[in-house]
Amino acid sequence: MGAVFNLSFLEINDFFDFVSFLNLKKIKTYAATLNKNSKTAEDLKKERGVLILGNEANGLPSSIVKNSYKEVKIKISSSFESLNVLVAGSILMYEMSKNNENLS
Repeated sequence: MGAVFNLSFLEINDFFDFVSFLNLKKIKTYAATLNKNSKTAEDLKKERGVLILGNEANGLPSSIVKNSYKEVKIKISSSFESLNVLVAGSILMYEMSKNNENLS
């Protein structure tokens, strides 16, 4: 809980504009999707960027996915239908940060 005092916050009015801003600043954006062609989080361990998650019912808008650097997914057994977005985000962040000394 105390981490809130060490984090920076940004209010965003238009998420598409924010993703475009990140792209202009050469900050990689990773869109969490269920697409078969998406990279798994394990493939991105050494890469740094911003992870974007959509809502549980509809995911991300296609305009955000299309403008992202890469699409990322969780390597998961076919026996699961879906994950809660909080759980999915936690797994993705963990997998992407494993063995990456550059993350702080």
